[in-house]
Amino acid sequence: MVIQNVTGTYNLIANPEWKLLQLYEIYLECDTTIAPVTVNLFPINDLGFFWNVKIYVVDQFRNASSNNITINCNTAPPLPPDTFGGSTSVSISTNGGSLCFAVADNNTWLVTGGASGGGG
Repeated sequence: MVIQNVTGTYNLIANPEWKLLQLYEIYLECDTTIAPVTVNLFPINDLGFFWNVKIYVVDQFRNASSNNITINCNTAPPLPPDTFGGSTSVSISTNGGSLCFAVADNNTWLVTGGASGGGG
């Protein structure tokens, strides 16, 4: 498990060592005190078929209604774009909101969790 404090724009990069673990959990504690936060996820393809990663994105200081947290899928060619069930981004816009991301298939993230705003 790793806990990362996040401000501004954060690019999450897959680590090849995650393939050696049964489950790897990443907690991104977003500081929305003075500005919005953007999290860019790595391509699902970077995990190979070792889909044992859960990513938690949390509004650490309960200010996401003023400064939203936007989470983006990888959409860069040459791979097919990753999605959250059709959308390429989701946001947390409720104070104290959180979302959990896990791989559903080759290019789809499953999104579950607490309060969030729309996506698109």
